[in-house]
Amino acid sequence: LIDTAKNGIEWNSEVNFVPAHTHNGNVAGYATEAVGADGKTEVLGRVGQNYLLLQNQELLDEISYWTGIENDPVRIFWDGSRFAAVYEFENQSPSFDASGNQRDLKLSLLVKNSYNGAWKAEVSLMVLDAFCMNGMVLGKRFGTVKFRHAKREQSNWHWSEDLAKIGPMVHQAANNQLPEFAFHISQLADTEVKRCHLQALFGDQSKTKIGNAVAGTIIQRWLDHEENSLHGLLSAGTNVLWHNDSKSFTSRSFDMNEAYVDAFMELA
Repeated sequence: LIDTAKNGIEWNSEVNFVPAHTHNGNVAGYATEAVGADGKTEVLGRVGQNYLLLQNQELLDEISYWTGIENDPVRIFWDGSRFAAVYEFENQSPSFDASGNQRDLKLSLLVKNSYNGAWKAEVSLMVLDAFCMNGMVLGKRFGTVKFRHAKREQSNWHWSEDLAKIGPMVHQAANNQLPEFAFHISQLADTEVKRCHLQALFGDQSKTKIGNAVAGTIIQRWLDHEENSLHGLLSAGTNVLWHNDSKSFTSRSFDMNEAYVDAFMELA
């Protein structure tokens, strides 16, 4: 649990959508708020009139309905407004690469939500390396569902309709994308890192979205702790990008992770 909230409000506390008033009683906007541990009301975000309030627990309950996930998350991030959780599917069969070697890759879900509009409501498929618990976000390759916190007054749309897409998405990933991903991992493990690989991964920051400082940290970890292969370099990067306990955790943290993993899939 990475909890940087300072108001004593838990990630699953009940949140209300309320009008914000000026000192003379006029409505000046709207806000999301909850009651803190000290009994005082805390504002979690300033939002618009058409903001769609989606409770963290409500979102997780709906995901459980469509996927069958009932276990506790393996990771939670919560800062008082933004929420992220990672769920690992239980009772998965071992994944094997093309050479028949077992790869402990676990299909998982990354769930994101916010009470201030900073993050969309989002469910993305990802993979956890069971050996080191490094996370690899694969929403673009495996599937993702996301929508803005905005009411749609002119339609009969309900946000749960979008989440109905998750079930088929998970089935497709488990049967097709995950075995293919394991095959690419085996290719990376058999490939030594060359200068051209480093140039491709870190020379163009627009591809991996990783700056020089983070790139330096990744390369240092690779040199100190990992094997001399593209898989070792991938592991070094996902370790640095995933095990981030920083209070400044942002959507960019997940975006960098996904871009980094995607760049390796292009090299495989």
